[in-house]
Amino acid sequence: MAQFGNRCLGSPELPWFTCAGAGTGPLSAGPSLWTGSAAMFSGHWELTFRTDRERVTGVSCGALPVHVYELGSEQLAGGTRRYYALEEPFAVVGPLVAAVVRDGDGAAGAEPLDEPAPAVVPGAVAQRC
Repeated sequence: MAQFGNRCLGSPELPWFTCAGAGTGPLSAGPSLWTGSAAMFSGHWELTFRTDRERVTGVSCGALPVHVYELGSEQLAGGTRRYYALEEPFAVVGPLVAAVVRDGDGAAGAEPLDEPAPAVVPGAVAQRC
């Protein structure tokens, strides 16, 4: 965790890093997913998001699995908020769907991630799915 409560992911072996800002406000009344921002840095596309009361087990864009990393979690009154980042060496363009497991009853489900306009820099590779 970085200064100001941000959750960050990176490594000396990786040419990129990402941070998701600390959540604000109480947990949602039920399971929910909140999409953050998309960006393209050093040839890597990333999207940050968070969930309330559920855990992401995978993300896909059509038949294409997208690399998802859990950045951390925090216990709030009534449940858990989790932070995630998606990362690929190309811009992902298309509908993203998160496979989730809901806290409490363990029910599996799928939720769409709102797809912000892809942040594709000139010369970057994009993958449509």
